[in-house]
Amino acid sequence: MNIAIIGLGLIGGSIAKSLKKFTPQHTVLGYDTNEQTMYKARLLDAIDADLTDERLGICDMVIVATWPRAAVDYITPHAAQIRKGAVVMDV
Repeated sequence: MNIAIIGLGLIGGSIAKSLKKFTPQHTVLGYDTNEQTMYKARLLDAIDADLTDERLGICDMVIVATWPRAAVDYITPHAAQIRKGAVVMDV
């Protein structure tokens, strides 16, 4: 399963690390607007790769771990790229 996590702060980062630790068969793709947060996620192996617009379409699950306004600002322009049948979860 390909899992996208948008927002790698306290909640999203914790979910990413747990998924990597307990379900290593899944691929975790991450995105955060803060480049230092992205660097830390890569350094800690919390994600397998960066989530790009192109990779969003292969994800079976999309976890949105941002503030409500940021969630709307991300999902609205990217909605057409989300694979039909994918689970989209706001945490």
